[in-house]
Amino acid sequence: MRKGPGTPMFRQYWRIKRRYPDAVLLFRVGDFYETFFEDAELVSRVLNIALTSRHGAPLAGFPHHAATPYIQRLVSAGHKVAICEQVEDPSKARGLVRREVVRVITPGTVVEEELLSPEAQSILCAVHMGRRIGIAFFEASTGDLEVLEAGDEEGLRSALLRYSPSEILVDESSQGLVSGAVKGELTAPLETVQAPPDPAGAFQSLTGRAPEAFGLEELPDALAASVMALEYVKSTNMEVSLQRVKIAFGGKYMYLDGTTLRNLEIFRNLRGGREGSLLSIIDHTVTPMGARTLREHLRLPLMDVREIGERLDAVQELFEDEFLRAEMRRILGRIKDIERGAMRAIYGRISHQTLLGLRDSLRELGNLRVLLGRARSRLLRRCGEELPDLSELEDLLSRSLEDDPDKIAMGRRIKEGFDEELDELRRARDSGHRWLLELERKEKIRTGIGSLRIGYNRVLGYYIEIPKRYAYRVPKDYERKQSLKEVERYSNPELRRLEYKILGAEERLGRKEDEIFKRIVSEVASRVSQLKEAARIVGLVDVLASHAETATLYGYSRPELHEGMEIEIVEGRHPVLERTLDEPFIPNDLRMDEENLIIILTGPNMAGKSTYMRQNALIVLLAQVGSFVPARRARIGIVDRIYTRVGATDDLWKGRSTFMVEMLELATILNTATKRSLILLDEIGRGTSTFDGLSIAWATVEYIRERIGARTIFATHYHQLTELEGHIPGVRNYHVEVARRGERLLFLRKVLPGGMSESFGIEIASMAGVPGWVIQRARELLAWLEGFEAESRPPEEDPIRAELASLDPERMTPIEALQALVRLKSLLSQELDSSR
Repeated sequence: MRKGPGTPMFRQYWRIKRRYPDAVLLFRVGDFYETFFEDAELVSRVLNIALTSRHGAPLAGFPHHAATPYIQRLVSAGHKVAICEQVEDPSKARGLVRREVVRVITPGTVVEEELLSPEAQSILCAVHMGRRIGIAFFEASTGDLEVLEAGDEEGLRSALLRYSPSEILVDESSQGLVSGAVKGELTAPLETVQAPPDPAGAFQSLTGRAPEAFGLEELPDALAASVMALEYVKSTNMEVSLQRVKIAFGGKYMYLDGTTLRNLEIFRNLRGGREGSLLSIIDHTVTPMGARTLREHLRLPLMDVREIGERLDAVQELFEDEFLRAEMRRILGRIKDIERGAMRAIYGRISHQTLLGLRDSLRELGNLRVLLGRARSRLLRRCGEELPDLSELEDLLSRSLEDDPDKIAMGRRIKEGFDEELDELRRARDSGHRWLLELERKEKIRTGIGSLRIGYNRVLGYYIEIPKRYAYRVPKDYERKQSLKEVERYSNPELRRLEYKILGAEERLGRKEDEIFKRIVSEVASRVSQLKEAARIVGLVDVLASHAETATLYGYSRPELHEGMEIEIVEGRHPVLERTLDEPFIPNDLRMDEENLIIILTGPNMAGKSTYMRQNALIVLLAQVGSFVPARRARIGIVDRIYTRVGATDDLWKGRSTFMVEMLELATILNTATKRSLILLDEIGRGTSTFDGLSIAWATVEYIRERIGARTIFATHYHQLTELEGHIPGVRNYHVEVARRGERLLFLRKVLPGGMSESFGIEIASMAGVPGWVIQRARELLAWLEGFEAESRPPEEDPIRAELASLDPERMTPIEALQALVRLKSLLSQELDSSR
């Protein structure tokens, strides 16, 4: 680290910089933020601004009044920014102006209104490796903490992909694990911190509440990660304000891993953008709270039929009552981000304009309560009943905050009539201005100088300015303060007396207005729990109205949810593709029950197999979110997890081939799926030799049917798998229909019962423009190779060996052992009967 010149200012700079070595230090000098040495070189490079020097030290800077976009770009690039302000008036400083770091802004701790757009999220993640992997996600702008514990690297990776944190904290135990899990998939910067030696004590100290108050005592590694996140927030000169703790996946929500979120393009498309994602199609929210709530609902679909039904009842009422929906969305559209506004009040970083927006929003809450009181559905009525009464706070803001644009432009924040002492100080200040005008008039008469004027600047204070050509007329009681090219500036006893009174009044006025403003902000902060509850209700109502709007615009219907296993979807459509394709989307049906538990789906490439699988998964997801669905009718048995293995690519970052990635994903599914899961498998086994791949695919179908019993759609080009229908109960063949027109194919996009014995790969190659010679030669070789195709199918699994392999004698009770023996005897009898 370069030392630079030994001036007093640079010595002060280094004293501060040593405390923040990993941050870009924005050092306030007059009206500029300046950076030096390595910081200056980085700032010049990232912001594309000039690199100059001072006393030989590299320098890059920008005006403090235009700092917001520069700071935003630095933070977005993953840099930590320490803002060092002049904390005393330079005109009153004795020697060097005192400076202090007032705020450290990092990618995961942004709360400032000007740096964080309403739809954006700044999420801080912390990871601690103990007996399990503790993960905490904290959003400082809302005060929400969400925690979970994962069992392996894949669980960690899924959590990180699900939340897309802006910054990730690691300790020595988790650094290598996190680096491996996110390499090549997330761009969030990693920050190394110390693991807390006493997580429970530290949590109590930081939040004022015991971990037991949130159920964290049973998640020790998640608790340690939570403390890492909260201590890091505190280190940025922000007060730690924890408002809500949520333990993810406590059996209440459907589990979606990172692979599924990516393959189904829930939040982002496969290229990483928002356009073309499910969220981009169904998001018709009109408030920032609603936008965030919708993301949360998509991340955590419900599994409770009653709770889902309440949401659907509310959506149906808003869907059917167009006037109620329109009026509700009109009111909601006028509500600002009251959740983040409340948190900014706690942090002392709320602006006058934000408080005015909060005042207007609180007025609308009353209108919303009245409207919700007219609703019929239980959820909407409950929202109205639970909406906090914040009329007192609204009254305080209405009486106190100046809302006249002209007066605000002059720097006034508090209304006249709110505080008598403040009004008196304003009258004193205004009288002072009249006194100055009167003094100027008297001095013009006294001196006979018509061009005499009284002025003010921060250096000289008030002065009498006289052109030099009238210097001979200056009275003897005038004292020269400054000599310029054309004018002389003076003071006299009367002006000094008025200056003392006026500046004293201005200073007292400023202090008083600051005091009142802070009192108002404190009152807002004291109501944070009520404001958070109001924000929660506004967000929920906004999402329900958004679902109703989506259903109206796109022709969605209400699904029926039940506790059984059956899934029936009639004329289902892909919610994204139907809005983006230039041609009409062809709807398809799906039926899954004990007789149709595993669907073997065949058809050529490009026919629509992957689209069919994805659309059914998305319909199930939307139904459990509480939304209407793109289908004529849907009846859905609750799903606890959706798994998708639909296409894989080489993971070069981790040295994994396409086939290895495919097998790892398959292993995760087979090891964690339950009977209630929905599994979508596309082309299992294609990354290896034909017989290896076919064997793996065949065994996978058998394993899912016999060991898991999950509802599964299995798309394949292994037509031998269609032989499983009739041999394994619950396996059914379906295909995507195509029509041949000469040597060309017409994709009909219709899914029908029965298998397909052709892949049409050569026809697809011809459509893609592969040279005719290659196509003709391929046909000849295909006919030759088909002569070698084995006629026998792989042997069926021995049921007795399978039953024995599934037993664990060390954990069986005597009655379970007896029941197992009866089953084995029955299987043996069946085998003997069939061999006779």
